Amino acid sequence: MVAPLHVVVAPRPHASVTAAEILEDFADVSASWVFLEEDTTHFMAMHEAPSCIVRHRSVLGLDETDFVFRARNAAQPRVLELTLLVTAHEDTTLSEDTHRYLLGRFLDDLATYLRRHAAPITVDVYDHARTAYAA
Repeated sequence: MVAPLHVVVAPRPHASVTAAEILEDFADVSASWVFLEEDTTHFMAMHEAPSCIVRHRSVLGLDETDFVFRARNAAQPRVLELTLLVTAHEDTTLSEDTHRYLLGRFLDDLATYLRRHAAPITVDVYDHARTAYAA
């Protein structure tokens, strides 16, 4: 299986929340995740687009890793796409296996959150060829 490359988080039709609000709440209530408010504000100002940055806390000897989500389409500002996965220590790069592990961990943890909180959101995962995977 090709490693998923695109993760899109979107509110369901008629939902009163945005993807950013769901991701922020997910990070706030999950032990392994934290919402980075200052970094999100800075990133939004730089890119002039709705964004959300959540950090995976260090586990199994891995560096803390930031998951950067940004609205790619101005017509859909409530829909966020994972645009960057980077260690909190920018001098460290992620191996393909580590990248795959962290992305899987994020998707598993988010799925658990969505089941527990019945959040009105969809998560779509695609590989480079736009083949959809269940999330």
